[in-house]
Parts: sequence; C-alpha cells; structure tokens
Amino acid sequence: MLKKKKKGQSTSFMSLPRDINMSGKMAMIKIAVLGEGGVGKTSLTIQMTHQHFVETYDPTLEDSYRRQCVVDNEPCLLEILDTAGQEEFTALREQWIRDSELFVIVYSVTYRPSFEAVQKIFEQVLATKGRYGAPGGFDSSLIILVGNKSDLEHKRTVGINEGRMLSQRLGCSFIETSAKERTNVEEVFFKLVRADRQRKRAILDREESARRAELSELGIDQPKTKKSFLKRMFNRGG
Repeated sequence: MLKKKKKGQSTSFMSLPRDINMSGKMAMIKIAVLGEGGVGKTSLTIQMTHQHFVETYDPTLEDSYRRQCVVDNEPCLLEILDTAGQEEFTALREQWIRDSELFVIVYSVTYRPSFEAVQKIFEQVLATKGRYGAPGGFDSSLIILVGNKSDLEHKRTVGINEGRMLSQRLGCSFIETSAKERTNVEEVFFKLVRADRQRKRAILDREESARRAELSELGIDQPKTKKSFLKRMFNRGG
C-alpha cells in the first residue's frame, strides 16, 4: 500500500525485483513537480502514485511520495516532490530544484497565465542546477513540459501547438495530460526516466572512450570485454 512519505519514512508501492547497483540498492530518481498554483500538480502526483483523482483543491506546501515501477523492463524507485505554486512560496523553489534531478513543469490548458509562467520557472531550473550541479549547466532534456486538464476542452485557452512550440524552443519534452481521466500521467514520468537513463549511458560511454584512449596513448593493451568473449564462443560453436 502506498503512503505519503513523511519525516524520512520510506514507502513502497508494490513488490518488485530490485535494480541492483554498486551499492546494492534500487536506484532512486528524484523528480520535482513545478508550476503555478491550481494547475493540477498534486492531482498528477496522486494519480501517478495512488491511481486516485483529487477532486478538491488544497494548496500544497511540499509533499513527497514514492513509487516503485518498471520502465522498459528496468525497475526504479521514483521520489516525486509535489511543490507549492503560490507566489509566497517562490523563495522555496530553489531548494526544491537543488534537491531534485528531473523536473515536471505543469501549466493548465484552461489558464493562460500558468502557461506564461513556464519560461520563468524553466530558466530558474537551468540557473539553479547550473550553479549547484555539474559544470556546463543542466541538460534541458531532463525537463518535461506538461499541459494539464486536457479533458476540459471547452475551457481551453492554450492550444496544444502552443505548448509543443514552447517545448521545442526550450529544448525539452512536451505532453498534454488529464489527471482526472489519467491520460498520459504515467508517460510524463516514464519519459523523464528514459531521458535520464539515456543521459547516464552517454556519460558512461564518454568516460569509457576517454579511458580507452588514455590506455592506448600509454601503449597499454586493453582487456577483452566479456561481451566480445561470449561472442567469440558463440561464433566458435556455430
């Protein structure tokens, strides 16, 4: 049974095989859900973690939830931070950004000011992660822009093409969702997980290439990989 995480307590969604890394623990991915107040950040988070739609609007300060899930046959543990969108809590946003790895920026397709606020939030993520993260800034592919409340078509004030064009300009992914109807809710978070894995694989590949180049310059023979050994064995058997 899933519960909201409070005061360091861990929670679980379901029993799954563990993704064993070097520390022997399942890899945890920290995701912050950002956006103006009333756009449906809590509804998206609760739908993702509890499969339940929150009907009433209750302004959030900060709530953290965890869910174990499998993305492309690989298990992972998501820690989702549901943040306040009200202006009086803007000063806290930098800390939320610093503590997170991936970001969901939400606006409501029925409320244009929330769409117009996206640029400022996006720039704050890049600036904050650039200051406290790795040199060279933050990869915008680790941000997804979400137009929520797509089920309220009769109240729409932001077109889907507007959201798509903004995401292209910002260099991030884009999707429209309906937290009420659970449309594309999981896909929001799964897209981010895939982008994060792709980035980490690229980093490992670059590090491996640099290591091999360094060994080559030193004239050191590189050990054959397990993969190439198995390939030779299978070829020999054929």
